[in-house]
Amino acid sequence: MPEIDKESDILKKNNVNTSENEDREEEAAEEETGPEPLGWDFIDGVFKKIYKNTEPLHYGNISPFGEKKLKGISVYDVKGKNPHWHFVTYGLSELYEKESANPEKSGYGIELTFRLAKEESETEVPNWAINFLNNLANYIFKTGNVFNEGHYLNTNGPIAANSNTNLKAVVFFKDAELNKVYKSPNGSLKFLQITGITHDELEAVIAWNTEKVTELLGLPLNITYLNRNSRITEEILEKVELGIETDGSSTRFLYVDKAELETEFRYIFRLGALGAVSLSNLLRGVVLKSKVLTLYSKYKITFQMSFENRIEEKEYGYDIYFTKETAVEIADKIGPKAEMIILESFEGFDIIIEKSYIRDRYGKIVEVVG
Repeated sequence: MPEIDKESDILKKNNVNTSENEDREEEAAEEETGPEPLGWDFIDGVFKKIYKNTEPLHYGNISPFGEKKLKGISVYDVKGKNPHWHFVTYGLSELYEKESANPEKSGYGIELTFRLAKEESETEVPNWAINFLNNLANYIFKTGNVFNEGHYLNTNGPIAANSNTNLKAVVFFKDAELNKVYKSPNGSLKFLQITGITHDELEAVIAWNTEKVTELLGLPLNITYLNRNSRITEEILEKVELGIETDGSSTRFLYVDKAELETEFRYIFRLGALGAVSLSNLLRGVVLKSKVLTLYSKYKITFQMSFENRIEEKEYGYDIYFTKETAVEIADKIGPKAEMIILESFEGFDIIIEKSYIRDRYGKIVEVVG
């Protein structure tokens, strides 16, 4: 009997060791495979419904663990009537298991898409587009400012580095074929498409409404055509003017290269020429509609309607109140030309429009406005 007991003990120990070994093997296998790519697989599945068995080209990013950076970008070669590259980012949403505290949203709640026109025979994906999407994503990671539909961005130069394209701004809205909010395993997700536009198209967008102006441009699937000219016509301008009169502007905030107020002896408002046309349009579409317009540069300046002209200094900058007469006069007089403007309706308040300098990513001046 004692011998049997010993054998039982040995069997028990062997069973324990076997169980421990199996646990270690399972843990090792989990470490090798890593977390399950729930979010990644979901994005793949969404695009598979459009492109079926078409395999995308994938450009991965290698970054240290924990660094906020895109994990990669996939690119689909779209054939047919409007051949183009269709880009989608991976990493602004949660690609693996849920980590963020917000159960309703996957990461930032978006991934960026971009449709770039191509020749049917073209086989090389443009590197600038990959870099461009990475830069936009890095801006979100760095600042926490998330783009949304209806937003726009003045890139202060060609969207394609070292090119002569007329496209110097972008607008954002839901992807042309993925225009809904998806429910991913990690929360809500939408695919936000970027479309390149010209500077005068941007002015129309700022003055009125991103979606309505872009619709007037008539770009199929909101594809970016790098070599195109502006599509703004007299007919479109008339519709924009009518839209401003009817709806006002959907813009409430304007970021400009320069907007400063000097108050030492008299009020002198210095404005960069690049923002002058936008401010003129927004005085009509926002301030004259009795809404508040906010300018951001070195500090914040707000413009709004009042029964008298006055200026109030605030911790964040200045609140400037205009009468209707003054708002109309400024809107009529300012433009993209360096000059000094003496107002008749606001004594002691002068405007100086200064030249704006557009620089490339190396700091070299590529264009002077004003």
